[in-house]
Amino acid sequence: MLPSFFCPFSKRIFVDPVVAPNGVTYERETLFEKSFQGDGFIGKYLVDASNVKPNDALLKEVEAAVEVADETVKKAWQRRRNKVLARRKLDAAELLVRGNVEKAAHMGNTKAQYAFAKMWFDNGNYTLALQYACKLDRRETKTLMLLGNIYAALKMPAKAYENFKEASKKSVHVDASWRICELYIETGHLENALKWNKLAVKVDGLWGKAKHVRRIAECYRDGVGVSKDAEESLVWFKRLCEFGDADAHFHVADTFGQRGDAPEAYRKIMAASKKGHATASNMLVEINQFVTQLFSHKRKRE
Repeated sequence: MLPSFFCPFSKRIFVDPVVAPNGVTYERETLFEKSFQGDGFIGKYLVDASNVKPNDALLKEVEAAVEVADETVKKAWQRRRNKVLARRKLDAAELLVRGNVEKAAHMGNTKAQYAFAKMWFDNGNYTLALQYACKLDRRETKTLMLLGNIYAALKMPAKAYENFKEASKKSVHVDASWRICELYIETGHLENALKWNKLAVKVDGLWGKAKHVRRIAECYRDGVGVSKDAEESLVWFKRLCEFGDADAHFHVADTFGQRGDAPEAYRKIMAASKKGHATASNMLVEINQFVTQLFSHKRKRE
């Protein structure tokens, strides 16, 4: 065994090596025992869970050396390693119960790390959120969704797509499909957005989420990401009406009005008015007044 594989304090083979603030690697448990004896200091450096870093590279070297060592050494090392991991897990869980999420996260508690990453994401510190999220298990859907949202916020669409697509494969995760749809819309790839919209619709029902349907309708109307297509835009605005969207009803009414289809335009204006659309309500009043006056004049002539 190389001398660097042994803790300077305990003189035992490392099972949980960490780099202290002074740049020296120690066994975690031994480091804290020594620092407690010195009021939390090693020399002039204050030591706590937040300013020590696991020396993963050294641990891998030690593991490789132990693997080819004597069977007695290997078993003794593995027992110590298992005890350390079990104790650290319990300590981190206790910290989490006490509400000390940050220290629990530093000690490797995955629930704490997720909570910490989510907290930084919600606060808009996406870089720090990414540091914690990258430590999480990517086999979990919530981790993939969080990573996807962080990368999207950092304007890294390729990474965001990668995580959302992986999440979408797990139990047909519909939220992941919607986020991919949103990203494709934001980046002007409407054909891909439509594809993911249809995939999500199979699970979520209706035509998708209202905001996505609206965005697609507007893209066809304005020619964003695709050629302008009034007919296709109308199709999507009609779908948006299914969500009870007042603006969609009014847009469809306006389109039918321009085409001379007065009965259909009137029905959509009534629907928009019922949904609280102010302009539609005013138009409905004017239309009704006009119709009343028209019949009044007709009766007078008779």
